[in-house]
Amino acid sequence: MSTKQFYVEIVRDKDRHIEKRMGPMSERSAERTQRGASINLNHDAYSVRIVPAEDATEGGQKP
Repeated sequence: MSTKQFYVEIVRDKDRHIEKRMGPMSERSAERTQRGASINLNHDAYSVRIVPAEDATEGGQKP
């Protein structure tokens, strides 16, 4: 079992601004959160990504 932590980020595509960061959480929880966030997302303007905690950027909301 991995103890690695992940964030799920909703990113505005036009300027890569992080609109929302959720976590930290396990990889399985991050995958479920990503699927849930994608359901009603405007895919023309936003993307959802999973980011390892150690690679999380400082833009948008801080962890």
